[in-house]
Amino acid sequence: MTDTSYSHAIKLDNYRQTSINKGFDVSPDTIEEGQVMIRVSKVALTSNSVSYAIGSQAGMMPWLDVFPAPEGLGHIPCWGYGDVVYSKHPDVEEGERLYDFFPIASHIICTPGKTHERHAPCLPALQKRYADLSSESKAALQNVLEESACLNFLTARI
Repeated sequence: MTDTSYSHAIKLDNYRQTSINKGFDVSPDTIEEGQVMIRVSKVALTSNSVSYAIGSQAGMMPWLDVFPAPEGLGHIPCWGYGDVVYSKHPDVEEGERLYDFFPIASHIICTPGKTHERHAPCLPALQKRYADLSSESKAALQNVLEESACLNFLTARI
């Protein structure tokens, strides 16, 4: 039996209305060469998260464009942690732990790359990168941030 991913989305015309949506099969067969599947393990839904939705609605910044969503819906990006569960990318190992923006979802599929051109090009550079937290030490995290040794994602599927 294969699990199915899910995501939480808001209606673009009324962000007080939400929905839970089924996604893709959680299986290594679902991803293509060069892609990774990440299990979103924790996200922080904060007042900032709500301001991303409101600011996007007001046209201030395209926060709801960071992750693709069905017509009329948007995914609120939240700071959080994710774990690579399947990888068909030579530079990304299964089991890597990542920290950055994630949607409120069980899993996402991404294509790692050197740039982050496709989603909200106005996002600050640090918010376009997924930090690898495989080493839990503060020194390793500091090195990742200082050296910008982070993964960037070109495409994501929820």
